Amino acid sequence: MAMRPAVLAALAAGTFATDPTCTTGIAARDVCCAAHCGACGGAGCASRPGGSAECCTGSIEASGRSCATHGPPCVMGLAVVTVGHEAVFEVAREYVSFNLDTVRLSHVNYTDALVGLAAALTPAHLRVGGTQGDYMVYTGFGEENRSCAALPSPMTTHRCQELTVARWEDLLGFAEDIGATLVFGLSDMYGRPAKTKPEKLLCTAHHCPPFDASNMKELVSWTAAHRPTAPIYGWELGNELNTCLNGFAGAEAQARDLAGLRGVAPSAHKVIGPDTHSFTEFSPSGRAWLDRFIATAKAAGSVVDAYTFHMYSLGNGPALDPNNLDASFLSPASLDQSHIGGKNVVDLVRKHHGTGAGAREVWAGETAAANNGGQTGVTDTYIDGFWYLDQLGGLAVAGVSVFQRQELVCAGGYPLIEEATAANGSSVLTPLPDYYVALLHKRLMGTTVLKAVSSNADLRVYAHCAAAGPPGAVAFAVLNLRNASTEVRFAAEGAPPAAREEYILTAGAKAEPRYPNRLQSKQVLLNGKLLQTAGARPPAISGKAVPAGAAPLAMPPTSYGFVVLPDAKVAACM
Repeated sequence: MAMRPAVLAALAAGTFATDPTCTTGIAARDVCCAAHCGACGGAGCASRPGGSAECCTGSIEASGRSCATHGPPCVMGLAVVTVGHEAVFEVAREYVSFNLDTVRLSHVNYTDALVGLAAALTPAHLRVGGTQGDYMVYTGFGEENRSCAALPSPMTTHRCQELTVARWEDLLGFAEDIGATLVFGLSDMYGRPAKTKPEKLLCTAHHCPPFDASNMKELVSWTAAHRPTAPIYGWELGNELNTCLNGFAGAEAQARDLAGLRGVAPSAHKVIGPDTHSFTEFSPSGRAWLDRFIATAKAAGSVVDAYTFHMYSLGNGPALDPNNLDASFLSPASLDQSHIGGKNVVDLVRKHHGTGAGAREVWAGETAAANNGGQTGVTDTYIDGFWYLDQLGGLAVAGVSVFQRQELVCAGGYPLIEEATAANGSSVLTPLPDYYVALLHKRLMGTTVLKAVSSNADLRVYAHCAAAGPPGAVAFAVLNLRNASTEVRFAAEGAPPAAREEYILTAGAKAEPRYPNRLQSKQVLLNGKLLQTAGARPPAISGKAVPAGAAPLAMPPTSYGFVVLPDAKVAACM
């Protein structure tokens, strides 16, 4: 069949950029070889004009060139995912970690079921923090009579709560029981005027109200003396104070407060902060505040071991529109915001501390899709997993070492585990879809981060060395943002497609019939089978084994999951 004149002209001019149906090449199944090869694939393909790279189907498949974005040689009708052989970053083994909000300390129920479900997500840091942390008074840890009824001026009883020795012991016991290390957020507002909403600016150009460190010292010193083997990883001081401790004076004040904490805490305990507001990484003024904080902390003796930022990249939870959720959770541009914010913070820390000796970790110290408690029916359903899995992937590539998910358990909003009360008053716990995202990431994705490339912008991929398996094994996190099935072929750079294990998560039934989006489900299916807990432990989880040479993965519409290549032989993973 003669080629159309437009095609001949494009070939002559060398301007044919894409060729989804191999109009300008020679097709062999789903591979499109260059026209000058004369034939596509088969014996002797490497000796034809263009060589193996343009004429051999295996080499073209391994190249990752999709006909949707390239001309021949390319692969038609599917997304091609490749992974490079060099590591781009190394996250902490506790990368997937979780939080308890301080406001729940007075009533959290540490049941056997909660212990079992949380233990399955370790190793991890259990971070206890939040706005309430800066209204806490530590009672019974020293000789002073500390209580909400006996606060020093200019403090007020606004939102004041007391943390007793008994409650502290309960928390330490829970961390021990689940095998987690504790990061505890201390109040940096003791002796200062209480935070209000909207927040009042407390600092002038050169002065902030002084911090009274005596109550903080009592808790830290009591713990060192009475619970020296408690699983404490580190201490934070202050939660989202970069508005009320405003300007450069505020940044310097909080850095000095953390230097004081460094002088009190045992040397084995890390000092972590400043836990900035979620707007900080996206705002020039916020980044300027953080820049001054880092400079001051470094000048004080590099007193901060890990720099933390908070992130709620999809905005105000109650304002999310249930009739337009795809614009937030399935939009590449929307999902990219978290990567941009994370890189902004990493770049600031590396500006001051570099990447070699003396480098400091960067943590997403508190993060969920949307702030102000999220939105029940949205941020506690399957659709939230697109944000969660994508941000896990993007922040690791950006250089973030730890990802503290807000939060482990609560009755609504954005929990990993939903808590309800039965008729007899007992606690009923239900792991939500994001719990299984965390569980599978923990089990499948190792700590070495790789560079993965997808030929399809709506097929987002991230890769780590696999957490288990033979040397060279690699694991992918993959998200199909399209409302259509997408064929996907996975391979290591320069190698043919290998055997794979599939762990594909899809949405179950809508949580409520009135919900407009079918992805608003609190159920999740793994390879088509509903995941349900059995008592205090998550269910047994296994992947679907697919041999080398099999058909590409048919990724279901609007779905996400993981794919492991045990025989990828990626050099960084050997």
